[in-house]
Amino acid sequence: MMKKIIAVLAVAAFVGCTACGAVAESSSKKEKKAAVSAAESSETAKEETSVVSEESSAQETVTVEDPAPEEESSVTGQDPGGNYEDTDSIGTGVWLSVAANDMGEDEYYRNDTYYEFREDGTGYALDQYSGKGVGFEYTLNGSTLTLVLDLSDEYQDAKETLDINVNFINKDNMEFSTDTGYKEDLTYLTDEPIAYLEVYPTSELEDMSQEYFNASDGRGCGIALGSIDRDDLIKITLYEDSDKFEVVDTYKIDRYTAKGTDSKGNQIDLLDPPKI
Repeated sequence: MMKKIIAVLAVAAFVGCTACGAVAESSSKKEKKAAVSAAESSETAKEETSVVSEESSAQETVTVEDPAPEEESSVTGQDPGGNYEDTDSIGTGVWLSVAANDMGEDEYYRNDTYYEFREDGTGYALDQYSGKGVGFEYTLNGSTLTLVLDLSDEYQDAKETLDINVNFINKDNMEFSTDTGYKEDLTYLTDEPIAYLEVYPTSELEDMSQEYFNASDGRGCGIALGSIDRDDLIKITLYEDSDKFEVVDTYKIDRYTAKGTDSKGNQIDLLDPPKI
C-alpha cells in the first residue's frame, strides 16, 4: 500500500518546477504518455505549462532539502483565507497555483503547484504531479516578483532568477504572468507551513489506482494516466495495456483523501483496495 506523502520533508528539486510552472514529468510518465499518444492524437495537443521549463530547461535535476517540522498536522487545503490585509503584498503561507490550457470540451490540460511564501523572504514550490519541489528566495518590487531558485546540489552551487508579473486581485487571489503570455492563477490555502500540507501527488495516485483496479477487476490494467479536471479532482484514466489502448475505467480522486468514484459512480478508496 502506498504511504500518504507529507509534502516537503526532503524532496528532489526539478527542472520544470512552477516557480512558476510544472515539474518535468518523471521518465516513467513520459514513457506511458508516449505510448498513449501514439494511439490518441489528442495527447499531442497538450502544451507544457511551465515558466521555469521555458527559461531554465537546461538545468539538471538536483536535490534540495527543506526542514521537516517537529510535529505533523493535517491541512486539507479546502479553507482559503489570507492572513494579511494589504492586497499589494504576498500573504505568507501556502498558495495553490493553477496553470491551465482550456481548449473546450475534453481538451483541458492543467498543472498545479503549491507555493509557500515565508516572512523571512524564503519559500518553497511543490509540484502536484511529481511531489517534488525546490526552495527559493523572493523579493517584491511593486508588481514585479523576483524568485531566485536554489538548484544547488552536493557538486555545485546553482541558482536561477525569474522575474514574474504579479496582479493582486484580492487578499486571497492573485495572478502570475510573464511577457511570453504564460499565466498562473493563485488562491490562498493556509498559513500553516507547507510541510504540514498532506496531498497525494498525481504520480502516486496513478500507481494506487492501477493497484486498486487490478485488485477489483479481472481484466487488469497496464497503464494509468493522471490529469486534473475542471472540478479540481485528479482524473485517472486506466488502460488495459500499451498495445490495445482500451480504456477500462476512469477514476476521479480527491488529492487530499485518495477517495473518489469510478466511471459508474461507485465510491472508491485507494487506501483500501479490494482484497485479492
